[in-house]
Amino acid sequence: MVDDGTLTEKDKFALHHLFEVTIVAKSESARKMKRFLSKSKYPDFYEYRFTQRDTFSKVKLDSLFLCPFDRIICMDSDVLFFSRPHRILDWLDKGSSKVLYNFHSWKNVDASQMPDMEHAFRELLRRYLHGKFTFHSTFNAGLFCLPNKGVLDLRMMNQLFKLFDEVTYSRFSIVDETLLGCLFANTKVGTKLPADECVVAPFMMDYPREKSESLQAIHYASESKVVFPFDAVSLVRRTQFFHKLL
Repeated sequence: MVDDGTLTEKDKFALHHLFEVTIVAKSESARKMKRFLSKSKYPDFYEYRFTQRDTFSKVKLDSLFLCPFDRIICMDSDVLFFSRPHRILDWLDKGSSKVLYNFHSWKNVDASQMPDMEHAFRELLRRYLHGKFTFHSTFNAGLFCLPNKGVLDLRMMNQLFKLFDEVTYSRFSIVDETLLGCLFANTKVGTKLPADECVVAPFMMDYPREKSESLQAIHYASESKVVFPFDAVSLVRRTQFFHKLL
């Protein structure tokens, strides 16, 4: 876990008490990232990481490079699992070389529309990059699995940041999601998690009020966060989660 500077000592104590967790301080994270990012080799990525104002996406990218393990499951704290994620567990057990990832299905949105301005801009960016890069504009970074750190191609990431900076996109809050979606599309290692198993719900219209048998996880990505606490408490009570930990 990479601390963005907001964790208190009380927070850290609680996390260590409940889980086996490594917490990397903000200053330590910056120091270690400079080992990966040569300013001369990757000037545009370096500019984003060390010169631009702090953004949450920096911490998410830091966590991928600083994780001590080769195989990584990265997920946001607003993801809940309602049943065993069989596809992810198979990915772990069988040593798959593919990247598994969540995606926005936009199933309730007309093909000529996009749900919000940030994602609308991302779709425009996809068209801007046409001919330069393949681009999955629906990639969601709330839940994805990396088979190894070799898929994090620094050279390509630097090229993407150069393109993003030309249109000031590197300052957008979802730039990490856009970057990874483009990276995995171009390296042809990405595989989507089925939308009926792992739901991305940025809006209440995407939230599955009736939980189907196939449902395994929900990412409460934006507006649907209002129901996250209710589902989380219900899930904790049903599974006796903290009772098992304690």
